[in-house]
Order: sequence, then C-alpha cells, then structure tokens
Amino acid sequence: MHGVYATRAGYVATLVARRLGIASVVSLRGNDFDRGLFRAQDLPFLEQAVTHAGVATAVSRALADGAERVFARPVIHVTNSVDPELFRPERRDGTLAAALGVGDGAVLGFVGELREKKGMRFLLPAFADLLRRRPAHLLLIGGVRDDAAAALRAFEQSAPEAFGRLHVVDYERDAARLSRLLALCDALVFPALFEGTPNSVLEAMAAGRPLLATAVGGHLDLIEHGKSGALLPLSELDRLPQAIEELLDLPEVERDALGKAARERVAAQHRPEDESAAYAAVYSEARSRSR
Repeated sequence: MHGVYATRAGYVATLVARRLGIASVVSLRGNDFDRGLFRAQDLPFLEQAVTHAGVATAVSRALADGAERVFARPVIHVTNSVDPELFRPERRDGTLAAALGVGDGAVLGFVGELREKKGMRFLLPAFADLLRRRPAHLLLIGGVRDDAAAALRAFEQSAPEAFGRLHVVDYERDAARLSRLLALCDALVFPALFEGTPNSVLEAMAAGRPLLATAVGGHLDLIEHGKSGALLPLSELDRLPQAIEELLDLPEVERDALGKAARERVAAQHRPEDESAAYAAVYSEARSRSR
C-alpha cells in the first residue's frame, strides 16, 4: 500500500496496510512536510504516516534529511522523472511568439501556478526592475492561483507597464506544445521559497532551456550551478533582477551550453525508468520489512 503525499493519503495507507497485514510505503512530496509540520490540523496525520510506514521516501535530499531529523527514522530519496522524448528542445516558433505578443525583447518564462510559495512577490518586481533597462516579456505558463489574484491586481496598479508585458498562458498538458512554449523563453526563472522536486523544472531542463532557480529543496538535486543552470541563495533574493540579467547577458553559446547540460542531466538521472527502478527497490525493501 503506497500513500503518495503524507498528510492524508499516507495516513490512510498506513492504517489500511496494518489492517490488511501488508507492506506500506509513504512518499513525502514537499508541501506535506514543509506545511504539515506547522499546521495543527495536519501534523497528527503527517506524524502517523511517516512514523508508521514500513518505508518512507522523499522527493528531494533536503526533504529526506529534514524528515529523518524530525521523525528519527530513515527516509529514502526517490526523485521525480520526466520523459525526455516528450519534453525536448524545439526551434523558436515565430508564429507562436507573434500570437502571444512576445516578438520583441528578451522573454523570461515561469512554469507552474504562480503563487506566494513559488516566489511571486520576488518575480514580479524583479521583472519590473529588469524592464527599466531592457525590453522584455514575462511568460507565465500555468496561470495564477486564485488566492494570488489580489497580489497580481496590486502589481497591475503599481507597475502598469510591466503588467502590460506579462502574458498568462493556461496550464498546458500537451508536452509538445509546452516544449514549443518553453522554446520561446530566453531564460526560465523559478524563485520558489521552498520546494519539493518540481516537474516544471525537470520539463524545462529536458527542453534544453537555461534556467535560474533558488537554492532550495529539489533544485539543489537538479541544478549544478554554472553547469546545468544557475542557483540563487534564498538569502539573496533581493539580487534576483541582477541574477536574471547576468543569465540573459551570457553569450548565446553559453546559455545554449547550460540548456544542453540540463537536458543531459535529466536524460541520465531522471527518466521514468529510473524512477520506476527506484520504487521497485523501495517496494522490495518494504516487503522485506513487513515479513
């Protein structure tokens, strides 16, 4: 019985597994631990799930280390995966760029549902600051969460010019179209405040795009600073505009090299078959402990 996300599914999985006398696995994904520890309504479920699971896994090394310290038990790191045959480098589509209105200037991209956790309060002002020095667009692929709509309206009032060069694209499930959207971006920016191992970053890497991300959670597992992308310490988020400019100012050949290395890293370590093999080993371990 495998519960994916500890504070509900994991809790139920451990109870059902005990009732049936079978092995159990609980997988921490990020929000379940980072938020569950500090929410009175979630903490009992989180603690029950992690401490009673036959095997506990976590999607990033930082998450595994944190859970081990809090719950005093081993936690195995099993990362996420994407298919590099589905998410792949594409040529820039001028027709698509024109349709979205991003034909002039640098194009920054963000993938995922924009909200507080994902660094919205830093990304939007950084874009407005960048726009004072060069023409640019910000492509938000995945929309804006409902509870962040008020913050976006406030940004519109405080920085109308920057808001006018912000383009919101709904969540895209088609890998081929998402790869085409990613190809429009000169750089991808992921300024999350805390994180598991986001598929959006893996997809951007598989598509061969240069990216900048905060040095948190699974970003640290995925990105080697200066080789497969750029990392910015959380304590230096005030430098986000300068860090974005530094990435954009790199010669195109160097940005292409970052994207190529990012794709190679995904193809070498984050394929679906790699994740499947890791979970097969976890299930074997869980059965052994159950016996």
